[in-house]
Amino acid sequence: GNYDVAKEHFLKYLDFQGIDQYNTIDNLSMCYLFLNKPDSAYHYANILVKNRRDYIVHNFESLSNRERELFWDRASGPFNNLCNSIVKSGRADLMGQLYDDVALYSKGLLLTASSSPDYIERLQINWHDVQRCLKKSEAAVEFIATPHEEADSSLYVALVLRYNSEQPIMIKLGKGVEIKSAIKDGYTTSALSEIIWSPLKDELKDIKKVWFSVDGILHKIPIEYLPYNKKKNISDIYQLYRLTSTRELVIHNPNLIEENGVLYGDLTYTPSSYNSTSNNDSDEDLVRTASKRPLPYAKDEIKKVSTILKDKGIPCKIYDQDQGTRSSLLALNGQPISYLHLATHGYYYEIDTIKGEKLNIPSL
Repeated sequence: GNYDVAKEHFLKYLDFQGIDQYNTIDNLSMCYLFLNKPDSAYHYANILVKNRRDYIVHNFESLSNRERELFWDRASGPFNNLCNSIVKSGRADLMGQLYDDVALYSKGLLLTASSSPDYIERLQINWHDVQRCLKKSEAAVEFIATPHEEADSSLYVALVLRYNSEQPIMIKLGKGVEIKSAIKDGYTTSALSEIIWSPLKDELKDIKKVWFSVDGILHKIPIEYLPYNKKKNISDIYQLYRLTSTRELVIHNPNLIEENGVLYGDLTYTPSSYNSTSNNDSDEDLVRTASKRPLPYAKDEIKKVSTILKDKGIPCKIYDQDQGTRSSLLALNGQPISYLHLATHGYYYEIDTIKGEKLNIPSL
């Protein structure tokens, strides 16, 4: 259709209250993609992708399996737009974000990974963590098939990460139809290597070991055993190791993650509980009411603690105001956290009340 007209239509809709903002923004980013304006498409798609990531971290554990399936169905569209907008723009500053998000929304990992008890922990792994696992002669490569309605039209790209990369480097490879055509020649020629491996030659210079993860039709091809030229196979040039995701380098090397801290303080408590004056309040209700009031000096406390940690080179995440929720604390289960600091009110429950909600942070 006329995407200029559609774009104006969706922009106008954003001014109205009560409309489905989610679908409107998703459609708007899609319009900008068709109009070949990837930066604008990225702007709107990124709003939704960040929203989805925050939702996962704070609410995912409480969702049923069916609710998770529905969530992924809705989340995949914005990521498809985000992926295509970053690839089309070729912006080097966005390659790290693409590397971080690709395992979350693509490669068929959505539902299988989300069923894992440590899924939230794995969600926090980023390309910096993967890079710290690489030695000088190693590289990690994420092969990506950019989402498209027709698989043959998907553009395949590789994100190459070296031990000293400032950002992952994106290299465009070819379309699905070109890879399918090369497959017809069988695995006795270098046709497939010319599409998949030859474009990476410069970025893999001096590299001996490559950890890689594939996507799309590459799942069906033994790309680690392809002929590279008439004399050598690709396995004669690199030691190649196939992974489900390059995040596995971190998952199986948890000690390589640097020290970190998580701080809770200056929280927003339930306003309706401030002025509870009922004569029927039980002792526990009165304690809970008192604990809803703002806690003086908590803001200064976590600020000073964060300064101490940062002075020692230890990064920390602060949960304050509305971010400091019960669900966000429970989402820390199993994560490798070095320091956990709570500047909050506290009161005791009976043991039966908290059964099954123990916080397990093995590195503390």
